[in-house]
Amino acid sequence: MAFQYSCSQAIQVRHTYAELDALQAVIDAETRQLQASGVPIVLTGLDPKTNTVLIGLTQLTPGFEAVLRGRYGDMVSFRRQGRLR
Repeated sequence: MAFQYSCSQAIQVRHTYAELDALQAVIDAETRQLQASGVPIVLTGLDPKTNTVLIGLTQLTPGFEAVLRGRYGDMVSFRRQGRLR
């Protein structure tokens, strides 16, 4: 377990910022490959509220979630996201 500090309050979290940041870099490096295989990723970002790397997909389906969770584990969360311009 790790701790995240906000003002004078410590909050226990499962993943450190460094772990999440490193995973986001991996996902970003693999995004084109995933898109080419049909996974419609349009963004990634750190979500401090859920202590995960958020993956935005144009189509949010159980199949896409299963593929990504199988690849990246419990450190990811998902949301439906329109294409970025």
